[in-house]
Amino acid sequence: MAGVSVQQAMNIALSHQNAGRLEQAEAIYRQVLTQAGDRSDALHQLAGVAAQLGRGDAEAIARRALAVQDDIPETHSILGTLLWRQKRLAESIAAYEKALSLRPDWGIAYFNLAIPLADSGQKDRAIAALRKATSLSPDYAPAWYNLGSILHRGGQLVAAVECFTRAAELQPKHANTHNNLGVVFTDAGQFALAYEAFHNALALEPGSTLVLHNLGRAQLLDGQLDQAIESLTAALAPPRPVAIAANNLGRALTDRGQVDEAISVFAAAIEKLPDSLPLHDNLLFTMQYSPRVSAVQLRQQAKLWNDRLARPFSANIPPHRNLRDPHRPLRIGYISPDFREHCQSFFTLPLLSHHDHAAFEVHAYSLFNLVDDTTRRIQSYVDAWHDVSAMEDQELADRIRSDGIDILIDLTLHMSNNRLMALARKPAPVLVTWLGYPGSTGLETIDWRLSDPYLDPPGRDLAVYSERTWRLPDTFWCYQCPEGDLPVAPLPMLASGTVTFGCLNNFCKVNAPTIQLWSQVLARVPGSRLILMAPPGLARRQTLEAFQHGGIEAPRIQFVFRQPRDAYLKSYGEIDLALDTFPYAGHTTSLDGLWMGVPVISLYGDTCVSRGGLSQLSNLGLADLATDQPETFVDAAVRLAADPVRLGGLRAGLRPLMRRSPLTDAARFAVNMEKAYRAMWAGWCTS
Repeated sequence: MAGVSVQQAMNIALSHQNAGRLEQAEAIYRQVLTQAGDRSDALHQLAGVAAQLGRGDAEAIARRALAVQDDIPETHSILGTLLWRQKRLAESIAAYEKALSLRPDWGIAYFNLAIPLADSGQKDRAIAALRKATSLSPDYAPAWYNLGSILHRGGQLVAAVECFTRAAELQPKHANTHNNLGVVFTDAGQFALAYEAFHNALALEPGSTLVLHNLGRAQLLDGQLDQAIESLTAALAPPRPVAIAANNLGRALTDRGQVDEAISVFAAAIEKLPDSLPLHDNLLFTMQYSPRVSAVQLRQQAKLWNDRLARPFSANIPPHRNLRDPHRPLRIGYISPDFREHCQSFFTLPLLSHHDHAAFEVHAYSLFNLVDDTTRRIQSYVDAWHDVSAMEDQELADRIRSDGIDILIDLTLHMSNNRLMALARKPAPVLVTWLGYPGSTGLETIDWRLSDPYLDPPGRDLAVYSERTWRLPDTFWCYQCPEGDLPVAPLPMLASGTVTFGCLNNFCKVNAPTIQLWSQVLARVPGSRLILMAPPGLARRQTLEAFQHGGIEAPRIQFVFRQPRDAYLKSYGEIDLALDTFPYAGHTTSLDGLWMGVPVISLYGDTCVSRGGLSQLSNLGLADLATDQPETFVDAAVRLAADPVRLGGLRAGLRPLMRRSPLTDAARFAVNMEKAYRAMWAGWCTS
């Protein structure tokens, strides 16, 4: 600074700073302060430069500047940013609020304030700050982008689309905005718009693995499995593979019927990411579909899952303070992501609508933040509704514990969006699992699994489950009969002159051994055909090849795909007789078919999911339609197909039979469930 005045030096530093030459500006500001002492303007400018350069003394400089002059809003904002970087969120919020008290019309400061607000869980305040930012600075794209992101996380999809669209208009070359817009459209089920947004993002960032993953996820949800597998495989390519793409690639392969390939994808990804909970969950759930996996192998994998991922959370569970009185009213909770228009609601609604609220205070913990008509109906049946979708596992466990829940019932097991890690923290004295599928979680903190006498008959090896098994006296399922006047159609074979078999189960349950069995049935019933639910593309081509290998020509196979529920139920009007899948039998699908007058021939084995048909048919007095021998399965299907009198009688009588059976007796089912809960509670009280 020789020969240069302090003011001239300040001007030179500002010139460097404005031109982006921050290190040169920093050096001069520091020299000014050495020479001129705590000069206010030099301190405030240096605070900004030091923050941008990430200097370790940036906070000290900002505080020193404010000690000299406290009314500079920019420096308070700089301090807010520095504190946010250190995760000192409350202090960061206070600094931004001070900046705004000095400059209330500063839109960028509202944008900055929203960041620590959101990070500290103050979602509503963060949204309000971002709305203020977009109002004061309507052309500031990042504010629209962040507002879209927080609204999306909160399930406000329409508003999120508006925000991301505005951000894209302001910054059309920002690939992440187009990508996020595609994600929101995907979640809203607007797949054509999602594809357009993702292609816009890929035009800006060709080969982006993140965008390719999100595109593949949209294609998966849209049922475009071939395209999804192509996109997700590309997303797994080096140099920056998207780890979550392995999950969705495995799901897409599963939906395309390539279960063993999916298992390999999950297993390979776990080797690289051994602590990935979604990968382990998907592996465990997908193994249920494979004919090559035994009940013992499922138990071994579930134990590995528990030991690796869940046990650390169950090591130091504090004692529960619930009153140990076996006779008092109990506070029970159900936890699920599917309190909505979902097949699970066909079974939760009958139970929840028949609970004895004098003896049981019923809580519902919803893991999904969108509300539809089914959600509202469920809400009307419970004493307390809790939207816990945004809570982390520890917070969720603490909430359930603070609510004083005596018995908590998990409804999901290892299916999507489960919160088993919250249950690993033992948030209630008694934990139960039920409904998602008949099976086991492997979680050592869950005390009981519900079953019935057919899923787990006396003498069956219960050591394959980590939980103790409570057999309900009749049935694992109580079915909500479809509403509306949807009649049973006449027996199709009477009009067509030929037998039509059908299977409308999820295609992931279809495999080569099952197709071989079905081929034998079709071969022994001349002229018969099969209606099969299967996704378009490679899945159908490979299925036809498998049938042709068994001597069944392509014209005898008719494919259908996913349909709205009413159309799906009406499609049973074209089917004379349903053929079940193995080893994962139809559960909801079989009950739907039975309601529509279509009997099902079922094959069962050693896994619990394979015995669903046996349980349902036994509850109808039709156990002769279930068998554990493949040859008997074929014989039973052929014999019934050749008996139009019995088929016609079943067609007319199945719905009344269901109405009289335990399968639809909600009052009886609720009593049985409550007896189970009461006995489980009594056991804990004396433990």
